[in-house]
Amino acid sequence: MPRVGVGVLCASAALASACGQVLGLDGIDYDPGDGGTASPDAGAPTDAPAGTQDGDAPSLADGPVTLAQSPPGTGAVQGVAVDDTRVYWVTGGQNGSVLSVLKDGGGMTTIATLQPTPLDIAVLGTSLYWSVVPGGAGPQCMAMVAGTSGNPGPTCVTSSPDDTVRMTLGGGGIVLLAQGTGPNVNNEYIGFATPGSMYTNVETNGPSQAVAATEKEAFLGNRSDYHVDDVALPGLTYGPILCSTGCGTAQSVDMTLDVSAANVLWITSNGGVYTAPVLPAAGSAGTLLAQLPSGAFQRMARDASYAYVTGLGTSVFAVPLAQAGDGGAFLTLASGENQPSGLAVDQSAVYWGTASGAIRTTSVP
Repeated sequence: MPRVGVGVLCASAALASACGQVLGLDGIDYDPGDGGTASPDAGAPTDAPAGTQDGDAPSLADGPVTLAQSPPGTGAVQGVAVDDTRVYWVTGGQNGSVLSVLKDGGGMTTIATLQPTPLDIAVLGTSLYWSVVPGGAGPQCMAMVAGTSGNPGPTCVTSSPDDTVRMTLGGGGIVLLAQGTGPNVNNEYIGFATPGSMYTNVETNGPSQAVAATEKEAFLGNRSDYHVDDVALPGLTYGPILCSTGCGTAQSVDMTLDVSAANVLWITSNGGVYTAPVLPAAGSAGTLLAQLPSGAFQRMARDASYAYVTGLGTSVFAVPLAQAGDGGAFLTLASGENQPSGLAVDQSAVYWGTASGAIRTTSVP
């Protein structure tokens, strides 16, 4: 199985375009009381978003509000992540951006620009990672890490022969999933976005675009016959099939784990929300938690009580985890949204991005 080394810095001509401009996590002078400005990033908007005034938290009592608006021309929001104080997001396209705002709506800033097609974003400790898809031949940069005041960056931390599909936390680091191409179209490239780690070509009998991971395993939503696969970490050994029946009637588009890491959750493109134990019995079947209205679904997140789902259309849903399944109940948290996609949740609120670059939020149920 071919292996591709990682830890590539943004120094070669092939990867230089992924560097762009950056303001690292440790180098931002945030001032949440200045009406939404961020210093020293002169490119950040200077007006507080709708629902804020001098850094005051927007009221969620009347439903969803706009927490922040990406600068004009930055594109649709793809991935969203949160930590204790901030919301982070990436906007798509060949000149994508990485942005951040305080949860009260102040201190919005641009962390990186000129990022090639960023898809996912994740916070690990004090580091912020995002995936990129540069395109072209040869090993490609797959994941970037934001710079710090002492090392401006951003830095390319891992590379692969193929395109990143999804990125998640697992195995003590960032786990990346890439699809094979050409004669290796049924292969997956699984790897870690940490210096010194390796990518491995894993034969999985079909491409995937959804991934979740524990400390020991990565789970893939296989588009071939709609089953869910298991890849051991860090040995990257394929098998067994986690869910072979009752896994859905369309491809998995996103996955996550419950808070106990005992069950994997996934959403299919036709609105089925499923779960299965991470330690399955032979021939284990998935459980349908809810069947959402038809439409193209995109991302999911979870807290201890609900799975949250965005539909590429107008809605954000919450599916109770403590129900028997068989297409049970769900809540509509927002409707009339502008193609919601990226999604994250904390103890009190749900956050998502829209096609117009807005970050929207509402209270958890």
